Amino acid sequence: MFFKLRHKLFPTICCWIIFGFTFSPFCFAESVKKVISVSPAWNDFTNKDGSGLYHDILKAVFTPHNIQVAHKYTNAKRGIYMVENNLADIYTCIDQIKNCPGIALGKYPMYEGRVYAIFKKEKIKDWQGLSSLENRNVVWQRGYYQASDFKVDLVPVVADSGISALGQVVVGRADFYVDDLNLIRDSIFKSLFTIDMDGFCCKKLLMSDTSPFWH
Repeated sequence: MFFKLRHKLFPTICCWIIFGFTFSPFCFAESVKKVISVSPAWNDFTNKDGSGLYHDILKAVFTPHNIQVAHKYTNAKRGIYMVENNLADIYTCIDQIKNCPGIALGKYPMYEGRVYAIFKKEKIKDWQGLSSLENRNVVWQRGYYQASDFKVDLVPVVADSGISALGQVVVGRADFYVDDLNLIRDSIFKSLFTIDMDGFCCKKLLMSDTSPFWH
């Protein structure tokens, strides 16, 4: 999660999230009645009916203080732009940001997930884990990862949605689409292409000995 430092309550949001919302109420420098969060519609995280993990976290943080949370659905590129330009307060969920004045990345994660890679079996016949990505075109959603996360030399490709990322593998523009398993499944379900899953394989990527990715 990252957010614009528009209100002085924001630097402590993620502490509330990770510590189970047990602290006393924020001391507000100004009256805050509403915050706007943005992200794509992710199954089980930001469902369009208002359910999902990220919706639940934000409601648990703000509702006790009579602050309304309004969520707007958009792609990652537009969502990040909205926060950078004061059109929204919070983008959920992201693990890196560029140097942008007034933008802060939450210190604690909203979600801990493993990274998976989906690929065509005909392209990768001998799966060797992370090393299979070396010198290959690897696509991920904007803001989710960076090439240095993978510890091998690869060709990074950035997409604005999981659907777009998967589509690049389907049409042969990328060799791997890497993402959280739930988001890969969601991208398959919503794909604009007819996908014969017998021709694809999805494998877990062990990024390091100890650390999963945090979001």
